[in-house]
Amino acid sequence: MTIIEYYLSKNEDACSKTAMLSRRMEQFSILRLIAFLGTFVFYWIFRHSLVPAILLPAASFAFFLFLVRKHIQTSRDKKRNQVLSILCEREIKAAHHGFGDFQDGNEFSNPNHPYTFDLDIFGKGSLFQMLNRTTTSGGKEVLAKWLQAPLLKPDEINVRQNSILELTQLRDWRTQFILEGSLLEVSDAEKAMLTGNSSDQYQIKNLKILRTMIYILPGLSGVALVWLITGGTHLWLLLMILINLGLIFNYRKIIDRYYLLFGNRTQTTEKYISLLDLIEKQDFHCAELQSLRDNITKDVKATSAFRSLKKRMAQFEIRQNIIPGMILNSLLIWDLKSIIRLHDWQEANASRLKSWLKTIDVFDALTSLATFADHNPKYTWPIPLKENIILDATGLGHPLLKPEKRIVNDIYIKEWSEIAIITGANMAGKSTFLRSVGLNFVLAGLGCPVTAEKMQYYPLDIYTSMRTTDSLLMEESYFLAELKRLAKLMERLRSGEAMLVLLDEMLKGTNSTDKLKGSQYLVRELATTQSATILATHDVQLTEMEKLYPDRITNYCFEILHDGDELVFDYKLRPGIVRTMNASLLMKKMGIIKSNS
Repeated sequence: MTIIEYYLSKNEDACSKTAMLSRRMEQFSILRLIAFLGTFVFYWIFRHSLVPAILLPAASFAFFLFLVRKHIQTSRDKKRNQVLSILCEREIKAAHHGFGDFQDGNEFSNPNHPYTFDLDIFGKGSLFQMLNRTTTSGGKEVLAKWLQAPLLKPDEINVRQNSILELTQLRDWRTQFILEGSLLEVSDAEKAMLTGNSSDQYQIKNLKILRTMIYILPGLSGVALVWLITGGTHLWLLLMILINLGLIFNYRKIIDRYYLLFGNRTQTTEKYISLLDLIEKQDFHCAELQSLRDNITKDVKATSAFRSLKKRMAQFEIRQNIIPGMILNSLLIWDLKSIIRLHDWQEANASRLKSWLKTIDVFDALTSLATFADHNPKYTWPIPLKENIILDATGLGHPLLKPEKRIVNDIYIKEWSEIAIITGANMAGKSTFLRSVGLNFVLAGLGCPVTAEKMQYYPLDIYTSMRTTDSLLMEESYFLAELKRLAKLMERLRSGEAMLVLLDEMLKGTNSTDKLKGSQYLVRELATTQSATILATHDVQLTEMEKLYPDRITNYCFEILHDGDELVFDYKLRPGIVRTMNASLLMKKMGIIKSNS
């Protein structure tokens, strides 16, 4: 079954269930009304008969409560299917290269990063938006970090590929994981509650004494209550109530702090329980996934711990109901007992919490990458190399372009210090090709399949200078900003770092003669470093450096074809130097200059 067929089937099933559950909710609403009214009708009819007057209204009201519970459960099931339908519709759009419904990660955009700004890694229409299916803030951050710093060790890349490949085959599991994560949104503040009591403001004073008192005082209150019921004085019970409430009042600030941290947040734990339960129950085979699963199952099962937390939080939230809360605090010092139980939970699980949450975040990011792989079964799994060649790619294309608009090319870079100089007219495809190489290097470093028929590569850090921006706040021109960027590049290369360097039209802010001279100097420097460089330029004169460094520099070009008066771009990379430029031709065609100029 293709991925489109899968999501169409899932969506049809979800829509059908949503309609059925809507009808059931309407039926429950009618029955609830009948049962509620029946409580009073039965009492009115049998008001003169004691037993029926009690039992029948009670039974009718119990049935009413049962229907309320069923209505709530049905409403949840309906929401689940509605969310599933939305997710399926998004994936169907994604299968047709529509990714606008997914978060674009624009908050991670950074013009000063070595390559993410130039390669459209973050922002609208970015690689992040194409990949992203994360449903947790931590998962989104993990995915962003992976994109900012892909893996560089072949062994680690192979392990990641195995993880993604296994998850690619678990389509139902991934869908369920994304669904559970999408049902409830957990804010960073809610996530922080799990580790938020480490500061002094959450430390409970005289904790050892309180641990004793939360058992002794409720016990004495119980004795006083029994004493009152059996005919004794009420003074002992009144005294115990005053002592209990006085103790609650004395600790009111720490109780309020705990309530701000934990109150009304049982849904947060529900999300983690659902996601952890899915991970725990799945039998994974590859090493990385097994290791991640072990993080939440060794010693203490994470789901059991979170279920315990949910129970403690629910008990603490009873204080929201004024009358039950007052009774429980008066007799059982309930709030104190609750915050101690929450404190104890965090103390018991503090060493494991970060690992548990990290496991969820990593699975969240891996699920995104596996979904990308599932959407693109024709992509190839790149082979990371430890030596021999830098890049050998056949049929390499731009992953962000729609398949029907994507033109693929081959590229081969064998050794360090090799430089590919690419000339071509405006709009001929130079920048797109540079991004094709860079984006596929990033995908390969994530452990993902790449947009190519074949790709072998040596994993490298990437450095680009393609889309330099000026800064009025920093009082920097485009030219100065580019020089600073190139200075950082050379500093890293001279320190011995190995890098893939992608440069698009160097030194844009200076005159042609100075630009050519500066570019020639930079090419000479690059030819002495442990780097592989692809350089796009309009300066045809720069290609003459191939004669000076024939073993290091190779010229390529993107040509323009003529079909009568029309210009045809085929976006195919060719060996050699460009012969045709298009600026004047386009200006004539658009009427900017006269055709006989």
